[in-house]
Amino acid sequence: MNKPHKHAEFIKAWADGAEIEFRHEECHAWKKADSPSWNLYTQYRVKPKTVVKYHGIMQGTDGYEDMNHNTGYHAELSHVRYPDNKWKVIAIVKTTFVDNVPVAVEIVK
Repeated sequence: MNKPHKHAEFIKAWADGAEIEFRHEECHAWKKADSPSWNLYTQYRVKPKTVVKYHGIMQGTDGYEDMNHNTGYHAELSHVRYPDNKWKVIAIVKTTFVDNVPVAVEIVK
């Protein structure tokens, strides 16, 4: 049986519509591969998925001033809220994930 091509996994992903990136072994930056050549001395990968999520930092009201709480992650900034009047949003945090790993955190409110 023949040994599979070194980049067989990425060739199949590209054929199925995945966006492929490449870099040469001596370089650090990944670039978009519109028409990959599948060179044996080039590194390839499926472009990592980037996801942005938001969560709110809450402060208690009605005697709960010393307590903090968070809302959990939400896909949309407008979804960050708490359904009752016991908590108010005091900050909103935007977290960017690449392949489910947080890579950037920013306070947006």
